[in-house]
Amino acid sequence: MDSFDHIENMENTLRDNLTRHQMILMLLRIGGMTLQKTVYSIMDKLFTNEIGTQYTSTGKSMKGVDKNKFDDFKNIFAAISGAVLANNDITDDEKIYNQNPVSSLRMAASLTAKS
Repeated sequence: MDSFDHIENMENTLRDNLTRHQMILMLLRIGGMTLQKTVYSIMDKLFTNEIGTQYTSTGKSMKGVDKNKFDDFKNIFAAISGAVLANNDITDDEKIYNQNPVSSLRMAASLTAKS
C-alpha cells in the first residue's frame, strides 16, 4: 500500500470475515523461517517504505516523535497476526513467547526504514 487512503480502504475491506480470511491465506504464502522474518516479509510486501516509516504500533517513535498508530488498524493487524500464527515454519515456542507480534512489527518497520 502506497498511500494512507489505500490503508484506510484495506482496513474497511478487511471488515468482511471472508475477505480477511483470504488475505490471511495470501499473506501466509509469503512465509518466513522465524517470527521476525515472517513479519518483516509481510510488512515489506504490504507497505512501501514511505508509508511504513510513518507508522508505529503505539503512534510514538523511540525519539518521542508523533507518528500514525498502526494499532488503530484492527483488521489489517488481525490479518497479519493470523498469517504469522498460521505459519508452520515458526516454532510454537516462538509463537507463544511472542503472542502479540507488535514487537516484531516495530522491528520490521525499523528494518524497512533502513532499507
